[in-house]
Amino acid sequence: AGADPNWGRIVMAVGKSCPETSPEKILVKIGEHPLTQNGAKHPEYVEKVVHEYLKKPEVVITVNLGIGNASSIVWTCDLNEEYIKINKDYRS
Repeated sequence: AGADPNWGRIVMAVGKSCPETSPEKILVKIGEHPLTQNGAKHPEYVEKVVHEYLKKPEVVITVNLGIGNASSIVWTCDLNEEYIKINKDYRS
């Protein structure tokens, strides 16, 4: 809902959950937009462009840990305020 392309939070979360890697190895892309390179902001990163991309109903975030050849796909969702309003009075 916020469309905040905060690549530092992504790298921090990856580092906490995967101590085998290091920030210098982690590559992050949102859509086709590279965010990181060698532990820093990618030279082609344009925050405004990524912010607009994140407003789409579906987005792809790619994280390469830089430590092997395995891969995984995770589907998730953004529980925004409207979702909470719709479901706050729901009873099972």
